[in-house]
Amino acid sequence: MPRGKDVDLNSPTKLCPACEKNLPWSEFHRCSSTVHGYQNRCKKCNYERHNAWRLQNLDKMAKDRKDRYKADPERYKDYTRKKNYGLLPGEYAQMLANQKGGCAICSVENPGGRGGFHVDHCHETGVIRGLLCHSCNVALGHFGHNPNLLRCALDYLGE
Repeated sequence: MPRGKDVDLNSPTKLCPACEKNLPWSEFHRCSSTVHGYQNRCKKCNYERHNAWRLQNLDKMAKDRKDRYKADPERYKDYTRKKNYGLLPGEYAQMLANQKGGCAICSVENPGGRGGFHVDHCHETGVIRGLLCHSCNVALGHFGHNPNLLRCALDYLGE
């Protein structure tokens, strides 16, 4: 079975030692640590191997995730804000500074709830409107982010 230096890079296919199939090079992930630049197992076999390991180690993975969060919670929050809203590290802090450290609606400096200020955004366009305290975020959610309904509430209150 060809491995490492014995792999023919001119061949249109490569042998996966796990499933023992000759597959096109595109069926192997790139890997800079091998001589030929591709992982030894095909993508499908790598996925199956990783998924089997993951299923056997769910408790270990959960503990590692909790430990990483405890060690650097701000890094985890930055990652989540980047993933969910496209905010780069530091942009949240800059937005909060621009809002003078408070909620964009009520200006309260203690956000309440379980964490920091919520990133308020349009669910249709993804555009970020500002940072809200827990109460204002929940209130907007209950009004369905509907400006007409909010105006009706203002009329009801006599404003």
